[in-house]
Amino acid sequence: MLETSNLFDGHKRTHNQLYCEVCRRVLRDAKTLARHQVSHTPFQCTLCENNFGIFKHLSRHYENIHKLSTPYKCHHCPKVFSKLRFFIRHEWQHTGQLPFQCSQCSMKFKQDADLVVHLRVHTHEKPYLCADCGKTFSCNSNLRRHSGMARHKMIHTGEKPLKCQIPDCDQRFRSPSEVKNHVLRHHTADRPFECDTCGKGFIRASILNDHMKIHSGEKDHVCLVCGKAFLKLYSMTRHIQLMHTPNPRGPFDCGHCGAGCGSLKRLIRHEWKHTGHQPFQCLMRHVDFYHMGLGHPCPHCGKGFSGKDALVRHMLIHTGEKPYKCDDCDKCFRSASERKVHSRYHTGERPFKCKVCEKGFVQSCFLTLHMRTHTGERPYVCSTCPKAFSSLHGLKRHKRLVHA
Repeated sequence: MLETSNLFDGHKRTHNQLYCEVCRRVLRDAKTLARHQVSHTPFQCTLCENNFGIFKHLSRHYENIHKLSTPYKCHHCPKVFSKLRFFIRHEWQHTGQLPFQCSQCSMKFKQDADLVVHLRVHTHEKPYLCADCGKTFSCNSNLRRHSGMARHKMIHTGEKPLKCQIPDCDQRFRSPSEVKNHVLRHHTADRPFECDTCGKGFIRASILNDHMKIHSGEKDHVCLVCGKAFLKLYSMTRHIQLMHTPNPRGPFDCGHCGAGCGSLKRLIRHEWKHTGHQPFQCLMRHVDFYHMGLGHPCPHCGKGFSGKDALVRHMLIHTGEKPYKCDDCDKCFRSASERKVHSRYHTGERPFKCKVCEKGFVQSCFLTLHMRTHTGERPYVCSTCPKAFSSLHGLKRHKRLVHA
């Protein structure tokens, strides 16, 4: 009778939601179960066909058999990693491997943390509690989104409960992060994260990393229609709208870039971007910086700036002063970054390399123009005839010689 009771108790465990079907153990919670199940999931090496039941054994395999050592460079793209586990998980993005499978359904995941969150769909666990209203959530991102909705309501109500702590500044904000960003941009001239290529400084490492992609030529967003790559998702989306969507914005086509506009009024305003025409004396950005007391206004033209250092650099345009002299010739420049670019003509340094023919350039804009010789892209279309050009200079020259 006791033996039968033990068998029945053992059978009941199989219906427990925290039961591991491989080793027949019951874990204390969903998170522990998910991490435990990883030990039963085969991890495949991306360099050979060997499989491992434990991630640590896979890591040792990479080091002992394939002799990998830091820095770990991806075999599919230029990215480099300082830690082996980040390298392995990154390569799974290229191979499509999803080693973490849910025991309750067929869903697979790249990381065990994603599996932990998914398992709460089955267990109905909601460990994240909102301190304001008592509502619970299955993952932290949903709680943050819920809290963000409360801040979003302030946009409509106009409520800004937080005030800048800097004396003589009356600006108010909706969240602590907005206050922090405001202080960094407007009340501190410190830019600790400096670009090694052009010398430009930034307030955050993440902004510097995005900026460095301009110099490295790294473009993560690729158009699925023509294969052209872009630095930003917005640029790729706009490219698809303009180049691969018929009449993306309407029947009125811009004579400079070919963009379509939904009305003649929008076409006129759009073409001002190309001609530089500014018929309105006071624009919104000017109002924000000058009339509302934000930043530092230029006494010559009224243009506003977020910091005093930016205003000082701008003032050189009006004074004509060029304090940065080239060490190799008599040319002078308004900024250190301009002088640094110029010095490349003396040193022969060409940091912006074409990935097709390996030709180098001193500035990224020259590389962009050069790439069009390989892609055949001609974004500047003549408004009088159907001829198109790879640069705005070529279009202007064509109009002057042919249609003038």
